Amino acid sequence: MRLLDALDRLVAVISSGANAIGSFWVVVLMLLISADVALRAFANAPIRGVHEIVEISIVAMLFLQITNALVLGTLTRSDALFGWIVKSRPRMGMVLSGLFNVAGMTVMGLIAYIGVDKVSQAYHGGFFIGMPGVFAVPQAPLRAVIVFGCALMATKFLLVALRDFAAIRSGSLPGHLAHYAGAPSAAGDL
Repeated sequence: MRLLDALDRLVAVISSGANAIGSFWVVVLMLLISADVALRAFANAPIRGVHEIVEISIVAMLFLQITNALVLGTLTRSDALFGWIVKSRPRMGMVLSGLFNVAGMTVMGLIAYIGVDKVSQAYHGGFFIGMPGVFAVPQAPLRAVIVFGCALMATKFLLVALRDFAAIRSGSLPGHLAHYAGAPSAAGDL
């Protein structure tokens, strides 16, 4: 379990850093949009590419910040039935949680795996987002951020699934499920 704890801490540090970058970028976008609005209103001179930058940034910020939501236990999901199952049948809840996390790992891992080729194609093919001659940015960095975010998310899903399956053997709820049962956590947080 010490290796699992160390990997959890590493993923938490990396996801926290990625989240900070995404949060900082929100501030940059707010300043850019405000400057664009002010220049449009007062000088009739909009900043070229603001629409494309915002469009690209929303996708990048999502993939930079989503793993941190899983690490903090704030990833949105409908869990009314799941919470009842964990409370009434804890082992079944741990199995379902493990299967959910394996499914999440599989989906995110497949997106990352397929995305690696897409990053290469975008880089070597010289693909751009935007309108050439007006405003265009390379696709490869955005695709690389998506691959990074999905790979990090898949890793965290794997770590949580391993905790779920280890908890089935021990019989104590892992930290991320304890609040459903109103019980104290044996394994700590995610």
